[in-house]
Amino acid sequence: SQLNGSAENPASDSTSGYVVAVNPGDTEIEKGTGLLVTARFPERLPAKATLLVTQQDGKQTRVPMNRSLDDPLFGGHLTSVNQDMTYQVEYAGQVTPPFKVTVFEYPTLVRADAKLTSPGYTGMSSKLVEDTHSISAVEGSKLQWICHLNKPVRQARLETKSGEVITLKQDAKDPLRYQATLTLTESKRWTMHLEDQQGRANQSPPELVAQVLRNQPPKLKLANARDSRVSPLEEMTVEANVWDDYGLSQYGITYRFGGDKAADVVLGEAVPGNQRRKVP
Repeated sequence: SQLNGSAENPASDSTSGYVVAVNPGDTEIEKGTGLLVTARFPERLPAKATLLVTQQDGKQTRVPMNRSLDDPLFGGHLTSVNQDMTYQVEYAGQVTPPFKVTVFEYPTLVRADAKLTSPGYTGMSSKLVEDTHSISAVEGSKLQWICHLNKPVRQARLETKSGEVITLKQDAKDPLRYQATLTLTESKRWTMHLEDQQGRANQSPPELVAQVLRNQPPKLKLANARDSRVSPLEEMTVEANVWDDYGLSQYGITYRFGGDKAADVVLGEAVPGNQRRKVP
């Protein structure tokens, strides 16, 4: 008898008058997917055929193979393959040599974290936002994307529609963590592209989004002020309300008498963000 087999050239066995062609032979499949094995007997047909599966730990499982109507073909299906294994076809007291099944995973993003460091003027401390694909940050913030992958990859990058590319670098202490740091000046939307050591790309590239909030100028609203004529030593009342989205370091008035130089008077300091302060 003569026996050989591969995905392109399935096995054939002429032992005891039987010829069998096994598909797919040696193969690679994605982890968690099913595997269909067929055994075709173009000459003599056995009464039954069984799929013998051997796991890496030596554990064996037998799966009955079903006849395909009048076709001299038996088929056996494995619902979910999660580790490397071998399989053989048993028939009429015979068994084919083992065929290898190699399991692989496409590279994928498991979780994305965002570390934000806001500009000093905001008075906000750094924060880590875990498990997110979208963040909002004030203009000028430093953003670090920390991406956790399912396996080490050959290339990881973020790319905008305009073609701007940011390369994610592998963490020296954690081979599954890739990161990049940038300063936010405008809102951005990136698509993550991954490529593993065998050249496989991620199947559904996720998007990461950063929404940039502009730093609004301080707001000043006069509450009591008008053109006035006053005599020497007479007091004049001026009132206003001040506000800023990230706080004020100082507020006050500027005045000038006649042709003199303008003078500044500080009336208050350290107004918290989003808090209105009345200026007497």
